[in-house]
Amino acid sequence: MKSILKSLFTWMAKKYDKRIIEFEITKEFIDKEKPENILDIGCGNGMFLTLYPDKAVGIDINVENVEYVLSKGLKAEVGSATELNFKDDSFDLVHCSHVM
Repeated sequence: MKSILKSLFTWMAKKYDKRIIEFEITKEFIDKEKPENILDIGCGNGMFLTLYPDKAVGIDINVENVEYVLSKGLKAEVGSATELNFKDDSFDLVHCSHVM
């Protein structure tokens, strides 16, 4: 049992590190570009939205994800990446990561 838990923890730590590195690189690029309006497609639990709470809005097809993001005081709505309900040129930057 200990070896299974250790393997699981090691796997999760590697995944976590990759996600943090990705956000650091993305944040560096975004800070350089200074967008005013950001769309996060597939916002999930809102981790990316927390980087830019005043500039970013998230969409996700999962109602529970959107409800969770809203409960954190972030902006999100239920929506699909294939059917965006925003006017053209509404966003300076679109973030879409880990969406299939």
